[in-house]
Amino acid sequence: MRIVQITPVVGTGAVGRIVDQLYKGLIESGYKCIVVCGKAGNTLIPEKDLIICGNIRRYLNALNARIFDRDGFCSSFYTRKIVEKIEKFSPDIIQFHGNYGYYIDVRVLYRCINKNNYILVNTLHSCWDFTGHCCYFIYASCEKWMTKCHNCHEKHSYPASWIFDNSKKNYDEKKRIFTSVSREVIVTPSNWLAELIPYSFLQKYPVKIIRNGIDISSFSNKKFNAKKFKFDISKIIILGIAGQWTNRKGLDDFIELSKIVNDEFQIVVVGVNKRQKARLPLNIYGITRTENVEELALLYSIASIFFNPTHEDNYPTVNIEAIACGTPVVTYRTGGSSEIIEITGAGEVVKKGDYQSVINIARKYKGKKLILKREVYKMISHTRMVKDYINLYQELQSIQS
Repeated sequence: MRIVQITPVVGTGAVGRIVDQLYKGLIESGYKCIVVCGKAGNTLIPEKDLIICGNIRRYLNALNARIFDRDGFCSSFYTRKIVEKIEKFSPDIIQFHGNYGYYIDVRVLYRCINKNNYILVNTLHSCWDFTGHCCYFIYASCEKWMTKCHNCHEKHSYPASWIFDNSKKNYDEKKRIFTSVSREVIVTPSNWLAELIPYSFLQKYPVKIIRNGIDISSFSNKKFNAKKFKFDISKIIILGIAGQWTNRKGLDDFIELSKIVNDEFQIVVVGVNKRQKARLPLNIYGITRTENVEELALLYSIASIFFNPTHEDNYPTVNIEAIACGTPVVTYRTGGSSEIIEITGAGEVVKKGDYQSVINIARKYKGKKLILKREVYKMISHTRMVKDYINLYQELQSIQS
């Protein structure tokens, strides 16, 4: 079987690592696979199987989107070049991991899929596919996506537009294009997102839940040397990690939490930029973004709890990584963030802004580590995720043959 993976990123971030592991698992299982991506970090995918948009083209697409609010509708010439390579590869299945990220024109891509009658597996890592602009609408309490987007309140959220609001046009075009494929299944990693699909214009497609998985050999409870860290690890460590900290991700929640903790606690946030780091309260230790998996695993391992105060999310991989390192997760019941706790029991869900409960839970877990059952390790592993996708591919191919 021949698979094309199309993704904004490889080798960096949660989605990038998911695609890396999926590629590796497919190749090891005897499948042929190529990957189209917007940008590549430190990926394990060899150059011969990788089609990269390139930085200059992506920056121009990003500028276009910043002005005209048309992410996903740029770079038609380059996308036609990609289509030529896809058709030459002659895939059995095309899988999406997000068509936003300033790298591709969905109009050209979907014409290719329809012309060749390819099977499409559309993995949604956010809500972008069925909105006129935004990736999430929880923070704004917006329900326009159910009927028709217009006058977008989230215009300045990723993928941000500085000037024009094209949410109505984007919504209409997405509805027409994204419902044109005859052979498609939608995959979501969370129950939360799966339950939204019937209320969107994608409602005609079957939905399957395949949970994100991680490399549990890399993310595990690590032994550490106290001298390695520039903060006192004998304290109760409350850890937060995000690829990019915003108020939606809960940076303000950490600042509020810092106002009521005493000296027995140390708050550590990873992923802040230099400006954010300079403005953090003295009792929050800030670390800029790192892609070093070993460093991340060490940070998870020293923490008493991993606090994820996200206000909108799908199925955060950071929660899974923390649990794999033996660290309980504390989060809000927003999006699919609490689902891993409800499945595994590896942490606690608190009400938004209930910082005293966060403190009490952190005290309870100081010096303790989760003891996970084999079934939990199996469930959070990328090996299980790859197997689930392969089973889906085989099922779809058998139906069509």
